[in-house]
Amino acid sequence: MPTSASAPARTRYAPSPTGRTHIGGARTALYDFLLARQTGGQFILRIEDTDRKRLVPGAEDEILESLRWLGLQWDEGPDIGGPAGPYRQSERTAMYAEHAQRLVDQGAAYLCFCSPERLAQMRQDQQKRKEPPRYDRLCRRLGAGMAVSEMVASNSLLWGSEKTRRRADHCGEDEPRAVQIVGSDPALLAQAARYNVERGAQIVDINMGCPAKKICNVYAGSALLQNEKLVAEILRAVVQSVDAPVTLKIRTGWDRRHRNAVAIAHIAEDAGIQLLAVHGRTRADLFQGAAEYDTIAAVKAAVRIPVIANGDIASPETAAQVLRYTGVDGVMIGRAAQGNPWIFREIAHCLATGQRLPPPAIAEVRDTLLAHLENLYAFYGEHAGVRMARKHISWYSKGHAGAAVFRNTVNRAETVREQLALVREFFARQIESERLAA
Repeated sequence: MPTSASAPARTRYAPSPTGRTHIGGARTALYDFLLARQTGGQFILRIEDTDRKRLVPGAEDEILESLRWLGLQWDEGPDIGGPAGPYRQSERTAMYAEHAQRLVDQGAAYLCFCSPERLAQMRQDQQKRKEPPRYDRLCRRLGAGMAVSEMVASNSLLWGSEKTRRRADHCGEDEPRAVQIVGSDPALLAQAARYNVERGAQIVDINMGCPAKKICNVYAGSALLQNEKLVAEILRAVVQSVDAPVTLKIRTGWDRRHRNAVAIAHIAEDAGIQLLAVHGRTRADLFQGAAEYDTIAAVKAAVRIPVIANGDIASPETAAQVLRYTGVDGVMIGRAAQGNPWIFREIAHCLATGQRLPPPAIAEVRDTLLAHLENLYAFYGEHAGVRMARKHISWYSKGHAGAAVFRNTVNRAETVREQLALVREFFARQIESERLAA
């Protein structure tokens, strides 16, 4: 025990009102009380009542009465107050939220969007490997606030296909789970929205921005921008069909003579759309030329719902410029993230600090790609996964020495084992070349 010369100790006993005081809790309280008294300090009582599911009515009063019976009188607590209150953990949420946001703003912490299921599975895996519990920093590494699924067709005749079943399977996805649907029939789109929400989607996003010929030829995607009446019917039907928030992605118009994004935005807001993303090109532009942000700024000024800017945002500096110029609420990254998932953390860091992060080390690129490939194999199976992986390998390897020769070789790999071996060999050469050049 400390001597009488010890500095005064502030000890805290924090019982949970999920049941009565047990012998272990009483022992802890007694030790804390005696230490505080011996050193001339204070004995603090704080009720740890954040486990609301297991909270037992009346348990807090029983805890206080038990401590009084034991003769352990506290100097600060929920019934008498004190300078470090409040003394119920549930009443300190606003205080903790303020401090947490300050850490996020300083870049010293990050927001995690993982689902409880993913975190629970991660804990189980760590226990099996006999590792201490910890976060795997996935959200820190990638930094995206939200990701949306691949487009899911509204045609119910396609729902039985393996491809559509995979796209509509949201099990294990990080939250919020957003699914994107595409089509031109209001009733079918509403049905598709219900179908996906029933399978775990928490946000339904309607695609009216895709410029692909096969989509526009069936009057879906950005082709719908030519028919504002049909747009209104679709949006009302989908919004009314589900309790989940419904969002919309559009382009600035069908072509440069018919930029009607502001009119579509008003229709969307009136229909109950919760968020609108606008790509800064028309359908006729496809991905040619430069995106323009004047129309996006006009959309933001015209509606009250959040607006997201998209198109040619390929660097932290561009993201900051677009946010300032348009006044939008956020930016959406598409093609710039292919093989470069670090762009999200780079943008977040730049917006928070005004500074650029250094590019990822080659070893991090390798490890991220390998983890990405393992996910593709697990999701698509070996045959489809190997083929799906080829474009991702191409994106990740772009800009590295010998990348063209490597891609020509790896694209002929037919098995997971062969593909992974080639990827590891390629990045091992990159790391060794970097070491020799240092």
